[in-house]
Amino acid sequence: MESAASELNGLISEYFTARGFLQTHAMLQTEAKHHSSWHPPPSQQAGLHSDFLVAFECGERHAFFELWDSHIPSALRSTDPTCQHLEFTISVHFATYPLRKGAGNSAQSMAEFKSYLENRGAVLAQSEEFATYCALPYIPDPTRHPSFKALFTDSWSVELKARLIQFLKLTLPEANLPQLLALYLNNKRCAGRNEGTLVEELQQQLAVCERQYTSRLTEIQSSYHTLVGIAMELVEALEEAVAGRMITPEYIQSMCSRLFGNSVQHPSDFQRPPT
Repeated sequence: MESAASELNGLISEYFTARGFLQTHAMLQTEAKHHSSWHPPPSQQAGLHSDFLVAFECGERHAFFELWDSHIPSALRSTDPTCQHLEFTISVHFATYPLRKGAGNSAQSMAEFKSYLENRGAVLAQSEEFATYCALPYIPDPTRHPSFKALFTDSWSVELKARLIQFLKLTLPEANLPQLLALYLNNKRCAGRNEGTLVEELQQQLAVCERQYTSRLTEIQSSYHTLVGIAMELVEALEEAVAGRMITPEYIQSMCSRLFGNSVQHPSDFQRPPT
């Protein structure tokens, strides 16, 4: 923190010099020497870090995500890849917690993770990085499965906890920072991200969208071919009706079922009108 404050002082000094505020610049230099060691006062966020970590370490999924949804900005949760990836991995942590610790209801934790995959984590679940975890709720003994063995090692949970701590420090600072310093630190964080990582994340998101649209296109094409087939059959049936052959209620029911599924329960009494 002191290093960042010192760097920011340098930028401000540069600005003062460029604008010709020489007396102000000199005063800043003097004041900076007398306050070289600076520690911002604690904020109300300090206790939150502890609450997050207690819920994480005790496997309290509901308590953790109540904190997460209440204090992590929704814009960050919905757009920031780092936040989204961390959320998904933490969900894996809670899903496997009973198996790792021998405490809690494993079936319930897996059911909750399955629900997460189908709803909140649906997009990431289709990405190459996380697609494997879709099988996790269906594996009888994940602790022995080659794809999931790493989840049950101490190093995996320790590394994940370290990622969580670092994320909380950046997102929920434990000190009341001046807004200018907060902006500077956030800019350094964004600038420090590897460009290749950003490109990879964007490529993964693009691949997920492509798979979704491809799947939807396949469904539309299938529905189109079904409708064309039904239309052709109805034209043939109309030709037969014109020729004097009756269209049976069972045939109408069959067409309705193909069009609307099982929503049509009772065939109507369709009869060809007399000629």
